[in-house]
Amino acid sequence: NSLFLLQCFKGLKEKLVLIGEGPEKELYLNYIKDNHMDNVTILPFMKKDELFDLYLGADFFITLSKEDIYGHTINEAMARGLPVISSDKVLAALDIIKNNINGFVLPLDEEKSIIKAIKDIDTSLAHNALDSAKSRTVEAMAKEHISIFKRILER
Repeated sequence: NSLFLLQCFKGLKEKLVLIGEGPEKELYLNYIKDNHMDNVTILPFMKKDELFDLYLGADFFITLSKEDIYGHTINEAMARGLPVISSDKVLAALDIIKNNINGFVLPLDEEKSIIKAIKDIDTSLAHNALDSAKSRTVEAMAKEHISIFKRILER
């Protein structure tokens, strides 16, 4: 999936930081070199607090996962004021992200749509992302669950 993401960033001025190293790192490095991409950096695995520091310098967060039951990274990125571009295979994205308000949820393989979303990220989406995260605190979610349990018990 990261190779597809690299393809999306080929020819863009926006910078991409890939986090994590795995068996395909060499493939990615070769793609970057072969396509003369100076807008991509690959960093090793990072602990959560290191990631949060990195988010401070980012304009948006992108996850093009093929499958993800929830995707806490979306909440974490929005809590740092980052709009999120996500594939429609991340269930949290379907629940949290409102297109062109706090990010974009897109079909996984639509390169043109993903590139357009990357170019359409702006500060209003960042403010809305932070507002979305504020409404999804542990306390707010606990209240919502209690409300659901009460409705069930009242039946």
